[in-house]
Amino acid sequence: MLKLYFDNNAVRRHSIEQWLFSHNISFQSYVIDDLTQTDLFRFFTKTKDCFSFLKRTSWRYKLDNQTTIKSFIAMILSDKKKYLEFPLLETDTDVLSNVLVDDLGRFLPREQKEHERRALLRKANEISLGRIFWDNVAFYRSKTNIRYLALYQNIFNLTHTVETTTIDFNRFCTRLKEYRNSYLLPPENWIEAIADIFEIDVDELFQEKIQKYLLPR
Repeated sequence: MLKLYFDNNAVRRHSIEQWLFSHNISFQSYVIDDLTQTDLFRFFTKTKDCFSFLKRTSWRYKLDNQTTIKSFIAMILSDKKKYLEFPLLETDTDVLSNVLVDDLGRFLPREQKEHERRALLRKANEISLGRIFWDNVAFYRSKTNIRYLALYQNIFNLTHTVETTTIDFNRFCTRLKEYRNSYLLPPENWIEAIADIFEIDVDELFQEKIQKYLLPR
């Protein structure tokens, strides 16, 4: 189980704990006052260089042959924020310092790592496909000389068969703009409506064109 020792940076603590919770990784959290002499002795046994989890303020003691380990630890405990690089993360074999959310991926099970890697690849592919789609929408919109507002109204009319209001249309426009600005693919029936408006096959909206022939938005 992971053990985490935090200073008073509540934002970083929250982000780290939320990430661990969301990925079902077991851990225990401690605050700066919980850190004891026993903990520090244990940290020292898990690292080849104890200065790896200490701030530069302590590095002058690297060549100090006068200060004993016990005195050195007492000095650290006297001002933990001054000497320790929080947050500290303790595993069964190691101690990491100045931990960020980006450092936590190594603790995911192999299967979960592979699942998240595939999810990231799918997301990248979707964004790439979405970019092609919206570039083609811009191309055909310019080619047919239709304004975006008119295009949105036509899509709305083709995809909403029940009685609607101006509020419904405004919400639809906001949602469609979010898809467009983020290069995400809209619902399938919206895509089919766009193809009908431009009088083309749906496949043509996903064919990558030579960029120099694309008209500006």
